[in-house]
Amino acid sequence: MNLLRQYGVALVSLVVSLGSLGYATWRNETSEQQRNTRYAAFRGLEELGQLQVLVDRHQYGAGESDYVTGWARVLLIHDLASLLPEPAHGAAERLQVRWKADFEAWDDGSDKAAGERISAEIGAARKDMLATLMGLR
Repeated sequence: MNLLRQYGVALVSLVVSLGSLGYATWRNETSEQQRNTRYAAFRGLEELGQLQVLVDRHQYGAGESDYVTGWARVLLIHDLASLLPEPAHGAAERLQVRWKADFEAWDDGSDKAAGERISAEIGAARKDMLATLMGLR
């Protein structure tokens, strides 16, 4: 009992310091994860906006479509979304599938509604990325 009194303050200090170290480590990891999520979501929103401009230019006759640039943006959005939780990750997956399925028919004019479906997927991805950002604390 005498030893417990003698070393009590040291033991309490050790427990408090280990608890503080654990909390600080957890907090740093959480902050880093949120920074990565924030960056990926903002960058994904930028790319979605640029992809929508590309689609709108072609859809409304203001320019030629650019298959390579469109695919590059879709793939970058997909890669960025791999850092994001659901539903943003799933939305990027659906956008990639939609782009692959509809681009050629939309580009050659054989399916006018394909551009609207692509735009709808872009809008859904934007909504889900914004929801991911709003969910960060």
